[in-house]
Amino acid sequence: MPYDLIPSTWRIPFFVVIFAFSTGVPMSSHARTGSVTEVTAPPAVHLVFGDDLAPRIRERVVELMSKVPSTRVIVETDSAAVAPESGAWVLSFGDTPVTRRFLPREAVQALGSEGFNVRSAEENGVLYLVTDGNAAIGERTTMVVNRGLSFGTYELLQQVGFRFFHPFTPRVPDVLKVSGHVDLAEKPRWPVRGFHIHTMHPIELTHVLNAWGPKGTNDSAGFESLLPEWELYLEWSLAHRQNIVQWALLADKANTTFNDSPERLARLTKVVKTAHRWGIVTGIDVGIVLEQQNTWRIIRKVGKKADEAGQIKTRVNWLMRTGMDYLAAEMGFSEFQAPDDQKMLDWMNAVTREVEDVYNRPCYVKVHVSQGQRAKHYKD
Repeated sequence: MPYDLIPSTWRIPFFVVIFAFSTGVPMSSHARTGSVTEVTAPPAVHLVFGDDLAPRIRERVVELMSKVPSTRVIVETDSAAVAPESGAWVLSFGDTPVTRRFLPREAVQALGSEGFNVRSAEENGVLYLVTDGNAAIGERTTMVVNRGLSFGTYELLQQVGFRFFHPFTPRVPDVLKVSGHVDLAEKPRWPVRGFHIHTMHPIELTHVLNAWGPKGTNDSAGFESLLPEWELYLEWSLAHRQNIVQWALLADKANTTFNDSPERLARLTKVVKTAHRWGIVTGIDVGIVLEQQNTWRIIRKVGKKADEAGQIKTRVNWLMRTGMDYLAAEMGFSEFQAPDDQKMLDWMNAVTREVEDVYNRPCYVKVHVSQGQRAKHYKD
């Protein structure tokens, strides 16, 4: 429901713990250009990149292709002057003259938000694999990224043998191989696809996403050493057509000065900027008054309305300075203890007003369903 259509007493939409996930909907095939049988082990691979591919993803494609044994990788600097030898492969990503020879821009545009194509063709003994895609439509973010092209890029890599089964262990093939002709067109079934990483528990990424290292909040070097794991997760997200992520922010009761410190803000900003380089919409999940499992809270002293409003303004401002794209929040004092339902709604609306009206970002609340709970003034 659009924000401006929500009644004034119910200004904040609900948000689920795990976002809907889809790998997209295959579309009908387009006319084929040439024919391709199974091809393996090219003597050389020419990589052609359009300016519309995110720089970090371009770097990663070169890095991954360079890991394939016995394959000479040539990064073309002039996309209009590619002259491959017979038997070579040409992989073209985005809006390049090579891509346009085999994939009209109109075919890509017809797929809409985040749609993409991957096509293969063979000419004069050279195998061409090209991809292009569309940026997301209607996102409220400062990112400028063609995420559909990112999805197409990782689909192309998988077509030649790369695999992304586990976030931390992408698989590089021993031999590049394409099985048959490729003519793929996809668009997403759902607009929002991703995961809430529940860092209230000691799982992978808990340290780095909370801006500390394995040795604690003061472990700056340890935090930096974990950033590559975060990048691997973001890469895995793109390979599986995801576009959004969030995690729970915690507080350190043993080092309270760190919780809202400039050092932590700088580290969290780095985490968010890293996600943006991969083109992933990023949010942080916090408690409004939730005290459970060391969660970071917006309102830490319940009392006078003016005092609570000041805490909301101060702490929302601190969070939004990370550059994140949305704020996610938690209801109640815990899973099993809740304040007055009208008071909770007032807090939710106050936080939403601050995020929406001051920062023009969406604000969501996660619905944590527990047994036997009722909202006295809001009956089903």
